[in-house]
Amino acid sequence: MPRKKLKKNLIAIIAIKKNSKRFAKKNLQIINKEPLFWHSIKPFLSVLKPKDIYIATDSQLIKSFCLKKRLNIIWRGPNKNIDEEQWFEVIKFAYSTLNFSSNYVISVLANSPFHSKQNLKDLKKQILTSKFDEVRSFDNNGNETGLFGFKSEIFSKRYEISNHLGSIKGDAKEIHYKKEFQMIKKKFQN
Repeated sequence: MPRKKLKKNLIAIIAIKKNSKRFAKKNLQIINKEPLFWHSIKPFLSVLKPKDIYIATDSQLIKSFCLKKRLNIIWRGPNKNIDEEQWFEVIKFAYSTLNFSSNYVISVLANSPFHSKQNLKDLKKQILTSKFDEVRSFDNNGNETGLFGFKSEIFSKRYEISNHLGSIKGDAKEIHYKKEFQMIKKKFQN
């Protein structure tokens, strides 16, 4: 489908699936009275308006929650909700459904909560001003922390994440297992 002439400079696309093989319903687990995935999305509101944030999901519960927050929904149909679907493929799919184009797309893994507002500001600045195709976040030990920024042109040219990338420091930790979730919950509980 051809894109409309409307072009945005920066949007967020965040993929949030309802299930996980390693930790059932991980993204729906509650920390401080809010689901895990919301703690990953909230910092984006420091750099974007809700109308520029798109949630790609296969969950009616996640859809309802995000609509109440005035975020946009991209429904992940049966072809993009396989448990082990490659994250980059889901982001590319979601971008392809939009009826406009954007110069840049930022994202986060839904299981990477508690990035700081500064992390998002750094990500936005780096992707908008660098010559890199992609920017990712890492902790002090070199572990990825789940933030990504892309020049959207790579969605039509690449089938995997780039190797031409810049980096920022990230404060979060990816959660894959129940034990990791319990540690994070304990650390951030009010």
